[in-house]
Amino acid sequence: MTFDMKNRMVIQTTVPLEIDQIQNLYTNRDKVYFVVDYRESALKEQGLLFYMSNLELPGDVYVNPSIPLEDKFNLIKAYMGLNNMIPLSSLLLAIAQILYVKKGIDFGDIIERPILTIEETEQFIEENTDLVDRWIHIMDSMYVYTLYVIAAGLMEVDDQQANRDLVELNPIYQEFPHIDDINYVGTNFIYVFNIPGFSRLYYSVPDSKLSFFKYQFTEYCYKGENLYNYYMESDNWLLSAAMVLLGFDNLGKEDTAVEEVPDN
Repeated sequence: MTFDMKNRMVIQTTVPLEIDQIQNLYTNRDKVYFVVDYRESALKEQGLLFYMSNLELPGDVYVNPSIPLEDKFNLIKAYMGLNNMIPLSSLLLAIAQILYVKKGIDFGDIIERPILTIEETEQFIEENTDLVDRWIHIMDSMYVYTLYVIAAGLMEVDDQQANRDLVELNPIYQEFPHIDDINYVGTNFIYVFNIPGFSRLYYSVPDSKLSFFKYQFTEYCYKGENLYNYYMESDNWLLSAAMVLLGFDNLGKEDTAVEEVPDN
């Protein structure tokens, strides 16, 4: 999702919103950007995330540095497991930092105003090993999805095969072990690719484990769309590099604007 901040009024608020703010949202959705103060909000963790997602609230969450570390951890964990889609820049950048640290990537000072320090990030990883490993697993497996997309564009299907599941006919599907778990990770992993430069930096380190995630890769589970629509539109160095290497321009994709994570 792209936010043109030049044409938006930033509203500092808490959730639940006041009635007049909800009215403002529905009448001026393209002109407002809500920054939700997490510390002062009555809703926390999943409650806050569900609320913002259900309203499709254009905005972000402000996590005050004075918030207890446990509260920060709980919010990030809730977002990493959330199946409601809502792009929240501050939390996406926190997750990117977690992934960088887990993979031992030197990312310098590219993340401005991080929610967690490096030491806190390392603690989060230690306390949430399974959750972080799952995210690493699916992010690394985007190599597989990239090959799957390219292979799908090259497939020639005869009349007999047309009645079969084209996913299962894809040679990449046949090549890698399968994961078919709706809740393996939250759906907001798709927005991490919108962080400028993320793909180039993240995929500079070799993958650890590769699988074909049947549900996440093939189902229309992202607000009625499939992963292809988001993956093709994002700032995705991995896909672009593969397509250039193999001599493809766009695999039949229409020209679209690059999505960016909105600035705070």
